[in-house]
Amino acid sequence: MHKIALIGYGYWGKRFLRYLEEQFEVVYICSRSVAESGKFTPNIEKVLDSNIEAVVIATPIDTHYQIARNALGHGKHVLCEKPLAQSSAQVAELAEIASKNSLHLVTEFTYTFSSGIQQVRELIAQGSIGDLLSMEMSLRYLGRFLKFDVYWLLASHMLAVRDMFVPLTENEFRLIQQVPNETGIIHIQGRVPGYISVSLNYPQRETRIVWYGSKGTIVYDGINQPTLSLATYRKKYGVLANEMLEQVSYFHHDEQNNLRNAALFFAGVLDGTVDSTHNLQTSVAITRILEELTHGAKSAGLRNNSHP
Repeated sequence: MHKIALIGYGYWGKRFLRYLEEQFEVVYICSRSVAESGKFTPNIEKVLDSNIEAVVIATPIDTHYQIARNALGHGKHVLCEKPLAQSSAQVAELAEIASKNSLHLVTEFTYTFSSGIQQVRELIAQGSIGDLLSMEMSLRYLGRFLKFDVYWLLASHMLAVRDMFVPLTENEFRLIQQVPNETGIIHIQGRVPGYISVSLNYPQRETRIVWYGSKGTIVYDGINQPTLSLATYRKKYGVLANEMLEQVSYFHHDEQNNLRNAALFFAGVLDGTVDSTHNLQTSVAITRILEELTHGAKSAGLRNNSHP
């Protein structure tokens, strides 16, 4: 088993730990909030100076870059909770350090490890809904309100999923803020247009993606069962749905343990059986998009609040 350390033992770190322990020997759990005891330590330098091979970073977003940079500098492979950093320059720097030192640098985009969404990719590749025409995506719930805006917290997830079907470099993105930093819509133009709706002010939990095709539609529900519904139909003007539908299929997936798949992915990367090149490219693209969108939103806010 590969020897690793988990850095960060808050909400996400505690959720991730049991899956990491299935695949790795977790030598250290590092957090400022824990006392020195057994594998628990608040001393990150002790962790990085040890003989572990890799670290998993599950700390607040604004600490990712510095911790990842420090870990790579100590010769450790890195799996970091999304986003990898908050500027494209920082991501480029981390990628360069990893490349120069032959180290793996992976970002944990949870929904990309969903078995349900992986099946959708297979269904579309098989031509189940014909040509992919549009995607609409929503990730909405109530809280947790943090100092980081909803786009870095939630839209990053949906952008990573979208990149599984349409390269992000083939699209243009425009942000409409509804509640500043908490609720908004990213409109997407270019090949396979659509939108991403995200909110921290939604009183229910919703994780929903719709793929519209020339011959059918697939709906993903990350909260309820069935996980997927696939409907194929022949479009006929002026007739009701039951006269157009050819077939409706349902698929059930366990969407509660996607972190297990993330741990499996990283284990494969360290074993040399899984290529993480595209993961890093996705991380670079998402950071650039969110950096441009949120910077533009802040600039617009300053202009709107300025006085002549």
